[in-house]
Amino acid sequence: MFKILPIFIFISFLSLTLSAQNGNAPYSRLGIGQLAESGSLYNIGMGGLGVSNGSQAYINLINPALLTRNTLTAYEAAANAEYKIISSNNASERNSTGNLSYLAFAFPLTRHWTLGVGLKPFSNVNYIDRFEQKIPQRPSFIEYSYEGTGGVNQAFISSGFLLTKGLSVGIQANYNFGAINTASISRIIDNQLSYAVALYEQTNFGDLSYKTGIAYRVRVGKETSLNFGAVYDLEANLAVKKFRSAQRRDASGQIFSSDTISRDLRGSVLLPAKYGFGISLQRPFKYTVGIDLTFQDWSSFTGLILRDTLQSSQKITVGGEITPNIASIGSYLARITYRAGVTHTILPYLLNGNSLNETSISLGFSLPVNRGLSSINMAFIGGQRGVAGENTLKETFFRVHLGLTVNDQSWFYRRKIR
Repeated sequence: MFKILPIFIFISFLSLTLSAQNGNAPYSRLGIGQLAESGSLYNIGMGGLGVSNGSQAYINLINPALLTRNTLTAYEAAANAEYKIISSNNASERNSTGNLSYLAFAFPLTRHWTLGVGLKPFSNVNYIDRFEQKIPQRPSFIEYSYEGTGGVNQAFISSGFLLTKGLSVGIQANYNFGAINTASISRIIDNQLSYAVALYEQTNFGDLSYKTGIAYRVRVGKETSLNFGAVYDLEANLAVKKFRSAQRRDASGQIFSSDTISRDLRGSVLLPAKYGFGISLQRPFKYTVGIDLTFQDWSSFTGLILRDTLQSSQKITVGGEITPNIASIGSYLARITYRAGVTHTILPYLLNGNSLNETSISLGFSLPVNRGLSSINMAFIGGQRGVAGENTLKETFFRVHLGLTVNDQSWFYRRKIR
């Protein structure tokens, strides 16, 4: 275990470093921002499959009831990078970004109770929207700019309880924190003068939300089980504080005067409830195949934008994994776990009365290390969000996730002296 601990520390450091970098995500202007992938690399490699399927070798970050499968102490860290092409009818741009995927730690307290803690991003906001308009009867122009940065993170603690053979339940508490910064900027541009006035707003988050889960598995063969699972994210009314100011900025964008409009203005952001259901067929350390369905009605969202820009979101995931022979001595390739998944999502964004869809394909691998259950994990995702049109954008994206899982059986065992 100690031989690969430096790699774990390196990926943890890399994750925290990358979390400060952001690319351009135009649709993050809506709602609470662009939602992050919620699962671990075990889930992400299968398209996000994880409501009903768990594993002794990896932490499941989707259904807390499946923590009971973690009978060893497990550490996980992961980071990701994304390359994106954003296009409309007559223009396109390219950008890249890196971010934290998650940090997680799970350990069994008893044979029937496993505890998990961790940190992960919940949403990301980063957009710039600019256009110009000529001033009548003058050679000057006004440039209008709408900008947003920041996002919401979650520090969580979760528990999974094994009630009876095959039946487990779980609960997770999330502390949501972070800030979303927005600015509406008007800039006068002519040959002699270039300055701007801006309305700046910062929304600070700091409140709790909760998730529950249930999982049940029934044997359908000597080593094969049929798994059922469900998760429910409770509706959350997150308390926020808002700061507003009127600013004057120079040609380089630097603020040279600022007048506070309001400080510590208290409000709330209503996050709608989320439901998820899954079924899977699984033979531990051999194969898994399953399907997940999730639903979340974002039309009830309030707090940052007008309600009529969001709608109900639906997601379907089909995925699986296979390990040819985990005990193979002669072939390392046979001990690798291979994953794949397909996801189709009706996004919550509603533009000009039209829905936006996202479709992606995932591939994943777990490379065993240290002659045990620890592994280096990778996931590759390619997909498309939206369509290119007069007033809509298409995002073609490619993401790479890299992480490490360390399993250790020496923790929380009472030592005996003979």
